[in-house]
Amino acid sequence: MSCKIRAWDWLKSYLTGLSQFVRFNGEVSAITPVTCGVPQGSVLGPVLFLLYAAGVIKLVEECGLSAHAYPDDLQVYRHISPAQSSELMAQMANCIARVEAWMACNRLRLNPAKTEVIWLGSSRRLVQCTPDPLLLPGASILPVRSVRDLGVVVDQDLSLASHVSHVTSMCFFHLRQLRLVRG
Repeated sequence: MSCKIRAWDWLKSYLTGLSQFVRFNGEVSAITPVTCGVPQGSVLGPVLFLLYAAGVIKLVEECGLSAHAYPDDLQVYRHISPAQSSELMAQMANCIARVEAWMACNRLRLNPAKTEVIWLGSSRRLVQCTPDPLLLPGASILPVRSVRDLGVVVDQDLSLASHVSHVTSMCFFHLRQLRLVRG
């Protein structure tokens, strides 16, 4: 029991008594107390955020969907037949609305501009999926042909052609930069 209390006291001391200020163009704002969050760049920050946001995974599962969560990203997905694609879009919209409400209650905000939809499958199956957008409050999100996931560009047919093209483009960019340095 005393170990639990000591661990709690240690964690509490790590997260309380913090303050912040902003420095911009040589001007400094007033120092204000930090009442929520964790120190940016801290080792514990990502773990504490995942603990804080763990409830959202359960919520997604209650919607009949699966999720992968990262400190600043949530991926919601489900395996279906192409005939169920319109139904899945409605299920996703409902789930995202519930996630957005959960986020608002937990001092977080969903960014519709960073929300993407992609259908993954063979080209024969992809043409059978609905081209209709995912309708969210204030946003209409059309399915895309590729997305970036943890630094990898994933094509809807999982060919990795877009990733190879992106990596090749970046290599040529850096080679041109080296040529400029050489002189």
